[in-house]
Amino acid sequence: MPTIVEDLRAIAANPASRTKAEVVEILLAAADRIEAKRIELTRISNDRKGAKR
Repeated sequence: MPTIVEDLRAIAANPASRTKAEVVEILLAAADRIEAKRIELTRISNDRKGAKR
């Protein structure tokens, strides 16, 4: 199964290869993964700050 990055590269190389709905679905999946990573990094940062106190 292709990764989100591979899907985005394929879209960039050939924009007509996907429908608008498929592009939106891929972008929403990417946004969800970015948000999850941001939350995880924030949690780690807060844990480290708490450990230093």
